[in-house]
Amino acid sequence: MIRNLEIWKSFEIEFLKNSGEDLQQKLSLLEDMVEYARQVGVWPPESPLDGLEVDFKIARVLNTNAG
Repeated sequence: MIRNLEIWKSFEIEFLKNSGEDLQQKLSLLEDMVEYARQVGVWPPESPLDGLEVDFKIARVLNTNAG
């Protein structure tokens, strides 16, 4: 929950100033990766739940080793 709107706006402005070109490069890379995944036939997945068990295992390992 945002409690101080002025601080949040200031943060957003600074974030956008500092990540402008890098953000565009990252978005471009993401678009290229999605297009490649479509070309090789792995995107979109057949089922939105495909691979969910693996995600749970990774999260479990990360959460137990984080503390």
